[in-house]
Amino acid sequence: MGLSNEQLIHEAVECNHAGIGASTLERYRDHLVHFAQYLASVHASDFYGANKKQVRLFMRHLEKQGGPNPDGARLRCEWCKARNFPDGREGPGWSASYRKSYLSALRFLYRHFQADDELPDIDPTVLESSPRVIVKRGYTPSKEEVKRLL
Repeated sequence: MGLSNEQLIHEAVECNHAGIGASTLERYRDHLVHFAQYLASVHASDFYGANKKQVRLFMRHLEKQGGPNPDGARLRCEWCKARNFPDGREGPGWSASYRKSYLSALRFLYRHFQADDELPDIDPTVLESSPRVIVKRGYTPSKEEVKRLL
């Protein structure tokens, strides 16, 4: 049970209990490093000590504005500070689909906790609801516009 956050991430990725593809595993690894550094810098905690409240605060942290004038919730995160408080592509904070990817990475890690007999059977993500992704329909030409084009 004395593994560091980095060792736990490596072990979870290597065991891959969920059978996830290589590119997704790389993205999960990056997300888990962010979560680990957030826990350490903001809550003085690690994966073993993470609780539901910290997961919820982390997910809210991802919604907050970064950039040149970051939200106060982002200021204490060492991961964000080292990267100049990155923002989403379409505005302040990360999109719902990107935050959903973060939550999937956390669930992936805690699935490893549950599958490994040497790790505590904990899952602080259990009550966190997934961000709702709203799909915006793109431009659709009218029949007249299609006829004119043809």
